[in-house]
Amino acid sequence: MQWNADLALTHAAHHLKRCSTPNQLQSWYALLIKTNTAQDCFLINQYITACSNHRIIDSAVFAFSQIRNPNVFVYNALIGAFLTCFRPLQALRHYTLMLRNAVPPTSYTFPPVIKSCKLLQFTGVDQCLHAQVLRNGLGSHLHLLTTLVDFYSSLGMSAEARRVFDEMPERDALAWSTMISTHVRAGDFDSARRVFDEMPHKNTAALNTMIHGYAEIGDVNSAEALFYAMLERDVISWTTMINCYCKREMYLQALELFEEMKSTGTTPNNRRWRL
Repeated sequence: MQWNADLALTHAAHHLKRCSTPNQLQSWYALLIKTNTAQDCFLINQYITACSNHRIIDSAVFAFSQIRNPNVFVYNALIGAFLTCFRPLQALRHYTLMLRNAVPPTSYTFPPVIKSCKLLQFTGVDQCLHAQVLRNGLGSHLHLLTTLVDFYSSLGMSAEARRVFDEMPERDALAWSTMISTHVRAGDFDSARRVFDEMPHKNTAALNTMIHGYAEIGDVNSAEALFYAMLERDVISWTTMINCYCKREMYLQALELFEEMKSTGTTPNNRRWRL
């Protein structure tokens, strides 16, 4: 019997994910109510996530309000949904509600909470959030620590960002790129270059950031050297190098590179050229 029940839940979750319209989603929620499964945290987690994808946050909030004992996965889904739907203040309110109800956060709770603080430009909460991360034993989670680095960077606290980066037990390409971007954003290009040189496997994002940094300080030769040494270039690589030329009023080189970009089949984005 338990196997059949689990199979039914999995089947329902699968269909929730496949709903292509808000009306389909709401029909499925009505079915959950009819079958007495609207209290199942697994299904409501899936439903809230689907509502987020369709940007119908009010339906997600209603479903959440009907659950008597939402678990951390349901809270995480709703907090993330608020961020996706550009309601960062509500995300923080529900994070506070989660703590008040003694639901311990996970490593997936904090990234949308931190990003909500970043969107709201909340200052003075950085140390509090960082302490909560450590207090909950989450100080070794890479994606969470990278989010903290970016948050400190957005507050102009590059020293604190570097401290988190240095204390990471391991680092992936995103962590390295985020730290490089932090130094570039702070105008500390020497530190950015040192981190870049230490990066074991330099990806496109890190190279793009360095090219942008060289453009900011007017070092066209170094930007060119990195650009032409790239094994793979995306549209950001091309546009960053073109804008580097434009900043130095090297318009002929910018136009030539633009034509070269089109010849490779790279589609220009709608970024405005700073001519």
